Amino acid sequence: MTVQSSSIDAARPASGAAMDRALPAPSRWRRWRWVGLGSAALLLGALALWWHWPQGVAVPAEGLQIHVLRAAPFEDLLLVRAQATPAQALMLDATEPGRVEAVLAHEGQRVHAGDWLYRLSNPQRDQELMQRSAELAQQTANAAQLHTALAQAQSQWRRELAQAEHEAAQASLNVERQQALAAQGFVSPSVLADAQARAQLQQRLLVQLRQDGAAEMLTRQRSAAQMTQAVHELQRNLQFLRQQAQQLQVRAPRDGVLSDFKLQVGASVRVGERLGRIVNPQDLVLRAGVDEFYLPRVQLGQSARVTDGPWQQQRLRVSRITSQVSEGRFEIELAPEPGAGAVALQPGQALHAQLQLADSAGAAVLQLPDGRYLSEAEGAVFVLDADGRHARRRTVRLGRRSAGQVEVLAGLQAGERVITSSLGASAQATVLRLP
Repeated sequence: MTVQSSSIDAARPASGAAMDRALPAPSRWRRWRWVGLGSAALLLGALALWWHWPQGVAVPAEGLQIHVLRAAPFEDLLLVRAQATPAQALMLDATEPGRVEAVLAHEGQRVHAGDWLYRLSNPQRDQELMQRSAELAQQTANAAQLHTALAQAQSQWRRELAQAEHEAAQASLNVERQQALAAQGFVSPSVLADAQARAQLQQRLLVQLRQDGAAEMLTRQRSAAQMTQAVHELQRNLQFLRQQAQQLQVRAPRDGVLSDFKLQVGASVRVGERLGRIVNPQDLVLRAGVDEFYLPRVQLGQSARVTDGPWQQQRLRVSRITSQVSEGRFEIELAPEPGAGAVALQPGQALHAQLQLADSAGAAVLQLPDGRYLSEAEGAVFVLDADGRHARRRTVRLGRRSAGQVEVLAGLQAGERVITSSLGASAQATVLRLP
């Protein structure tokens, strides 16, 4: 049995199990070493990714404005937009209603006194003129008839008066003859009495004729005078209507330049309607609206100068201040300084002017250009880094504003670069990325 077992084992192939041996278990620190190395590799990768990842909100480079801070004396100036306005203008208001038949002048034309401006038509005025003319003709004819009747009555009265005076004289002579004959006894006393009575009657008739004729002539003369006065009144009314009709054809009352004259043929014109004005281009002032914030600081006599247009560098003075505030603004008037030869302007022409509110400060201060970007960032600005690729939001404290400049009191230093462009929604970011 023993021999058989040995022979069987010898017939099996060798497995090498006799050469295996148990190894010791690995230590714990070796296991965590590989975990630490993996974590460190991941951290280094994340840092590298963060370093190369773009930071901040990207802003386009087109139109980006950058201001380098410089210290300079602060000039207390006020920028205004002024409009050329005539110091004195002759207004052209319609005195008669009507329809525009012809426009004989145009806006901006230089006219002379007596030049035709426009012509109106008014059928109602023409009808009134014809009616008054007919009334005048009728009343003139009536007055002529009254004067003719008066002349005839006066002639008739004079004839009757002469006849009565003659009969009275004859009756007086007859009384004298009868008295002489009665004294000689040739006529009876009754004949003398009849002659005397007839003479008295003729005398009373003469007196009565004179009184009645005088009263009648006075009445006729008064009637004729009243008719004459009525005719004169009609003539004055007709003359007034003719003058009004002449006002339908308007002439220039004085020399000057037509302004705001925009009549068109066929348009209807009402009484009192402003049709234009005549101005002297050499007698213009500049009027400007100013925010009420500056009302205590604007004074009469302050100097100003025009920065553009034909009046560029023209020296001006504040000649009038309207202290009444309307919609948050008040009005000032700028006139050329005495002796300054101002260039003629067109009424309504707009110019920019700088008003000197106070003397320039001697100390130099940091200044930023005033703009919308300040209100968008709400008291903060974006300052560029040294590399110029990023801009970071920084809170600043601002002071006075004048002539488009804002005084910087804190938060910035000279030489720093500030973005002064409008950034819109990007103004609420913390970091901006520039291309």
